[in-house]
Amino acid sequence: MFNVAQYAMLLHMVAHVVNMEPATLTTLGVDTHIYLNQVEQIKEVLTRTSPVESNPKLVISRKVETIDDFLFEDFSIVDYHPLSKIDIPVAV
Repeated sequence: MFNVAQYAMLLHMVAHVVNMEPATLTTLGVDTHIYLNQVEQIKEVLTRTSPVESNPKLVISRKVETIDDFLFEDFSIVDYHPLSKIDIPVAV
């Protein structure tokens, strides 16, 4: 899942540099699977919904001209209200 967040960030960065609005990030899962010791936790994940007030946005604080000029400090996430953590065991 973390790679999806990285790709979304890159989409926002490229859109910012070329003066466009980011739209849709489409991904494809390949060789995705759930192990038997993860089934109950995945069922719980699938029943969850985000709070109504949670509409997170990525904010870029300054105009950046090239992709290499971004700094960590240029980014903030607002209106993010995460749900509680679910521990999903690693299959062995």
